[in-house]
Amino acid sequence: MFRRNRVLARFAPNDFASIIYNGRLEKHDVSPFQATAMAKKIKLQQDQVWKRGEEYLRILHLERLEVEYKSVKSLTTRAGTRHHVSKKDFCRLLKTAHLMTLEEIQKSWYH
Repeated sequence: MFRRNRVLARFAPNDFASIIYNGRLEKHDVSPFQATAMAKKIKLQQDQVWKRGEEYLRILHLERLEVEYKSVKSLTTRAGTRHHVSKKDFCRLLKTAHLMTLEEIQKSWYH
């Protein structure tokens, strides 16, 4: 049993992996090395846009322990509130959010 990137994986002798990822138990018939690769790893980067409910979160400045982001209701306007929080608190916000792709961002600009 080992821990890597918030993934707890346990392996039986027959290569049956039980993976607990973000509180969900997932069972896969894979090798131990494949099971750790199945966990989705997301790297925070500047100018990423996350959608959380009806609001959008855009990362303005990213440091080792702190994140500065802007919360807006619509991507077409620049009006919003700036927040400066720890990276841990920001990741807690992202638990209920999803990372928007470039196509999703462009669609929201035109609708």
